[in-house]
Amino acid sequence: MTYITRICYNESNWQHPTGSATEARTTYYSRHRYGHEEWLFRFEWQIGGWQYGFLQGVNKGRKTRLKSGERAGEVVLFTITPRGRRYVARIRHIEFLDEAQSNAALEIYKRNGWFKQMLKEIDKVEGVKESLGNTNWARYMLNVRFRPEDVEWFPEDTLATSSDPVMHWNRYQLIAPDQDYVVPETGVKRPVRIGVSVPRSSVTTSGTGRRGANARPNTT
Repeated sequence: MTYITRICYNESNWQHPTGSATEARTTYYSRHRYGHEEWLFRFEWQIGGWQYGFLQGVNKGRKTRLKSGERAGEVVLFTITPRGRRYVARIRHIEFLDEAQSNAALEIYKRNGWFKQMLKEIDKVEGVKESLGNTNWARYMLNVRFRPEDVEWFPEDTLATSSDPVMHWNRYQLIAPDQDYVVPETGVKRPVRIGVSVPRSSVTTSGTGRRGANARPNTT
């Protein structure tokens, strides 16, 4: 299944908060000065070759999706910039985490000092750091994972035209577009840095060579 979802505007290529988005006053971003997805492409923070992150759209309908066995999909990301609605990236294979996977990954973030670094970066944009990891705001701080090589970047000038359906999509949710919807061409791939490895015994591997959807980080 291919989905399209919005992510908050960011000026660091979603490696850390920049405090640069303009949002409605009622949104999480406006209240806290950052979005959980602003570390989505912090590629030096990898666990066993997986990039973990957060997409607000995945939270909605999460239980139903997992219960039905839908553990992975393809996601096209767009954001609202001062110049218009811009396509950011297409993640060809992204996995939706269950509770155990999410909690295990968060423990590794804390153990490696990444969570502490996130708090410092929220401070830099004068954000409300107490909300990071607070289940009153986001039940799971990490809810997706993907391989960096599965990310295809749109050129930075890939803006939605006036007839593009994304012009009418304002909420942070996973949207399954109509079958006749055509995603713009990608073509820009950026180098990534290899992050922290996890012992081979802590993961399972599918027949395709990709770690299976049930693979979990080792917290021991």
